[in-house]
Amino acid sequence: MRIDQLPFPHNYFWSYRPDADLPEEIVAEKILVYGDIIDIVQMEKLLGRERLAGTWKKRLAGRRQYAKLNALLEVLYG
Repeated sequence: MRIDQLPFPHNYFWSYRPDADLPEEIVAEKILVYGDIIDIVQMEKLLGRERLAGTWKKRLAGRRQYAKLNALLEVLYG
C-alpha cells in the first residue's frame, strides 16, 4: 500500500518516505495506533474486519503501552 495513495494523514507514517510502499499489516498498525475511530472504521472498510482484527491481535494485543487502545479494540474485535 503506497502511503501517498492512502486516505489517511501522512503524519501517521512519519518514519517512512511519502512514496513508500508498505505492507498492509504495517499500514493497519499505524492506523490503529495513531488514527481516530473514523480512521479505524475506514481502514476496516479497506481491509475487512477479519484482517484488521488479525493485525491487532498479532501486532498490538497484550502490549502494555497500548492498554487503553487494546481495551477499545477488544470491544470492537474481541
